[in-house]
Amino acid sequence: MGASGSIKVMWVCTLFNGTAGTATHLAKWARNLAKSEFDVVLVHGLPGEGRIASLFGTNERLRVVYMPELRRPDQLFLPGLVKLYRLLRRERPHIVHTILIQSDILGTIAAKLARIPVVVSSAEGVLFSRLTTTTAKMLVYRLGYRFIRNWLDAVIAISHFVGRELKDQFGVDPVKVRVVHLGLEGSDFSTAVNGKTALKRDAPVVGVVSTLVEGKGLEYLLMAIPAIVSARPDTWLCIVGDGPLRGRLSELAVRLGVGEAVKFCGWVSPVKEVMEGFDVVVMPSLQEGLSW
Repeated sequence: MGASGSIKVMWVCTLFNGTAGTATHLAKWARNLAKSEFDVVLVHGLPGEGRIASLFGTNERLRVVYMPELRRPDQLFLPGLVKLYRLLRRERPHIVHTILIQSDILGTIAAKLARIPVVVSSAEGVLFSRLTTTTAKMLVYRLGYRFIRNWLDAVIAISHFVGRELKDQFGVDPVKVRVVHLGLEGSDFSTAVNGKTALKRDAPVVGVVSTLVEGKGLEYLLMAIPAIVSARPDTWLCIVGDGPLRGRLSELAVRLGVGEAVKFCGWVSPVKEVMEGFDVVVMPSLQEGLSW
């Protein structure tokens, strides 16, 4: 057991970016830990101590371990696997809990080699996007997941759709699949801040909150904006989020003649302070597990 007889859990999350849904989920878990029952170690491959500190704050029952080797696909992640195994042998958690498919594969193999009693996985969405994942990578993911799936004691699906995908597309034993939806806190709905003031606009606002990556459908939303602005010229689009497609999307807005009507806000925390100023919320994503 951990301190004072608590259960020791190791979260393994290799490639999350510290801003999107998975990071939000982890932060909520950390804030709501039953401190008398669990000691948690988070192992991640996200560089930047500042972002981690702002995400999780101070929690004496949560320790964070940065393992850059988890981000080395050029070496088939073998250095990460070895280092993770050594950490597990040293820490001896009762439960290894993996999040995202790279973590599922590496974390489960390392846990079994280290003889950890229980391995649980959380599927935050479909295991990988068929829209953005290369054929070669899909093959590697499928083979890797097929190799480890029977070693998982339980797989937590974020929605019934994801649960069906796990069973039908990835061959997970239905008995092992548990659907646990995202939880929201009362503070998520606070109206203490005037969103319109935060946006500094009185005009109608169409808003979207998204990582700016392929598959989120943001280009289609931008293509709709000229018709909207034509009908209501003072309307503007607020895109909250960031990612590798920001430059391309910004250029598209200019080409469509709506550059002045589109504002890229970057990541905003807490996002509710801006969302409260939206008149219309759009989710153009082509594929989601269960969006925040």
